[in-house]
Amino acid sequence: MTAMLLPKYCQTKLGVFKISNAVILLFCWIVQVLAVKLGPIQPLRTLRTLLIFTVAYAVMLYLPVKLKKYVTPKVLTEILLNFNVVLTVYSLILLILPRALDTANLSSSQAGLGIFFSLLGIPMPYMRPNGVYGVRLPWTRNSTEIWDKTNLLGARLLFVVGVVSLLIGAFQAAWFLMSLMIGVIILTAATVGYAYHLSQP
Repeated sequence: MTAMLLPKYCQTKLGVFKISNAVILLFCWIVQVLAVKLGPIQPLRTLRTLLIFTVAYAVMLYLPVKLKKYVTPKVLTEILLNFNVVLTVYSLILLILPRALDTANLSSSQAGLGIFFSLLGIPMPYMRPNGVYGVRLPWTRNSTEIWDKTNLLGARLLFVVGVVSLLIGAFQAAWFLMSLMIGVIILTAATVGYAYHLSQP
């Protein structure tokens, strides 16, 4: 299996992203505490979002302790790398375009929905064929190889849809749901078409 966001995963890349996330979050805290204003870089109106990101980073540091009992070291490294890449992207958005994530309650905002879409795809490449989660089509149910490849594509597209919709919504909130719906339509068409293509002799 291939890592969702970085095809050639390795421990070195994982370490780099862990350090990058720590540095970005530290810089976000400096901006917040010192009320730094450098163009688009601005303090957040509330600490809640920054605290959520900081807790998410701490959870990812602790995650290997819990997951190593259930998955192989290779899969664990891939999953952690995926989570760290997602956190890096959104932490950079938090730093450079804080208004995209500056909300009192992520769970009820477009920011929360965008992040949810990005995170939703992370487990997909590692799921075995089932009747609940993943790209479930006649062609994916009949072939483990097609299932794996199609769900990998679906996971990557979910990440892109989440990020792009969030950025569009930051500039024009009314466009967020429209961009999200268009993204879901493209994602659906792409995964169905890809699965069908793989099924052809």
